[in-house]
Amino acid sequence: MVPRKLTRSFAPRAVIPWAAAAFAACMIGGSRGPIAAAHVGAPGDLAPDIAMAKLDRLRVDVNTIKGRRLLRFRTKVVNIGDGPLELVGKRTSPKLPTMWVRQRIYNTSGGYRDIFLPRAKMKFNVGDGHHHWHVLNLMLGLLRTREGTGPTLRDAKIGFCMNDNGVYGLRAPNNAPRKAVYKTCRPGKDGLEVHTGLSVGHSDTYGSEIAFQWIDITNLANGEYRLQETYDPGMWITEKVDDHGVPSRSNNTTWAELRIVGTSVHVLALGPALG
Repeated sequence: MVPRKLTRSFAPRAVIPWAAAAFAACMIGGSRGPIAAAHVGAPGDLAPDIAMAKLDRLRVDVNTIKGRRLLRFRTKVVNIGDGPLELVGKRTSPKLPTMWVRQRIYNTSGGYRDIFLPRAKMKFNVGDGHHHWHVLNLMLGLLRTREGTGPTLRDAKIGFCMNDNGVYGLRAPNNAPRKAVYKTCRPGKDGLEVHTGLSVGHSDTYGSEIAFQWIDITNLANGEYRLQETYDPGMWITEKVDDHGVPSRSNNTTWAELRIVGTSVHVLALGPALG
């Protein structure tokens, strides 16, 4: 969906030399890192397993903002776990600008438990013209040279509304709902509670045409670069664990290596991802 008007004042994402180091620290995680790792799953949990699909529909946009070159791309995430990823936002008064967030994990006994996510927030207005609530900083896109040297650019999108807007492998998981369960991030701006999520076997896609789904490359030299996209870069979310009790996170990140020349972009290689 393309909003009629972007209400957030646009300030191009500056080159941030520290972004790669901060991002790596987040991916390492642990209680001593800048952002604590998510809780480990409990016995009987029907936890999600969020996997990135391949990055595609890459193009350079010179029309959205006069005088700027914007690298646009589409991202898709898929839940291949045992249960849904459900986030519950709540606040006590409509005067509060944000909601705090809990992750709801269902279990094999038919119940659920909630985990408070202290660093996660939901906000209604993030300037993209979409009239619903958004989970802040749920995904992170970074662009730097293929060699991993030099400064890092990040994407402009900061707000995400998860929903079941596509299907993926519904025949494989026995507990995959045949129809979409999570369809919206409403109620409206005066609401006190909102549920957003991604069902098993369903996908959530952010098209290359939507607001802020870009990285500003106006001042970028021609060359070869790596675009990396990560779901849950702060590792807030509890995901399915393997037989050794280790959360499944290796599939939360994917990448595409690109050659960018002027207003053209060519894909040189793709990283591990769902098809």
